[in-house]
Amino acid sequence: EAKGTQLRKNKIYNNCRGATVTTGSQVIIGYQNNVVEYNEIYETAGSCTNGILVNNANPLNAIIRQNSIYCTGTCTPGGGSTPGAGVKISQGTGARVENNIILGYTNATYTAADSPANGTPTSSTTFTDNLTSGTASAIFKSVTVGAIDLSLKASSTPINAGTDISLSYNGAA
Repeated sequence: EAKGTQLRKNKIYNNCRGATVTTGSQVIIGYQNNVVEYNEIYETAGSCTNGILVNNANPLNAIIRQNSIYCTGTCTPGGGSTPGAGVKISQGTGARVENNIILGYTNATYTAADSPANGTPTSSTTFTDNLTSGTASAIFKSVTVGAIDLSLKASSTPINAGTDISLSYNGAA
C-alpha cells in the first residue's frame, strides 16, 4: 500500500512468482500516486502474464510512462478469467499510461472495464501514445535472450514519435 513511490530507471526482468506459478507480474502497483517510468521490463523465463499490473487496495492516479515492456514470446499468454497484458489495470481510478513501448504480449494493454468479470471496472484510465505493434528486433538494440537491451536503435520508429508529456527528451518529439 505504497503512496507516492517512484520506480524509475531500472532493469526488471524474470521477476515473477517462481518456476511453477504460471501467472504473475513483473511489477505490481497499488494504493495511490505511484509512478513507474523509464524502466526496461522484460520476461524471458515464461512465468509472467503481465509486465505491469495496477491492482491491490483500489489504486489511485498511477502513472506508467516511458517504459519499454517486452515479452520474448515464451510468456504465459494469460486467458481464462484473468487475461494477461503488458500493462494491466485491474483496479483503480485515474491511471495514466503514456509513451510506453509494449511488445510481445497477447494484449498490450487491458483494463477490467474491458471485461468487468475479470476485475473491478476502472474509471478514467487514459492510454496515450503507447507503441504496441511492430517488430521488437527493429525497435530495440537487442532482443537476444541473455543479451537483452531495450534501448532504442538509432533507426527505431519511436524516436521523435512521442507526445510531449512535460518531461525532458532528446530530439524533436
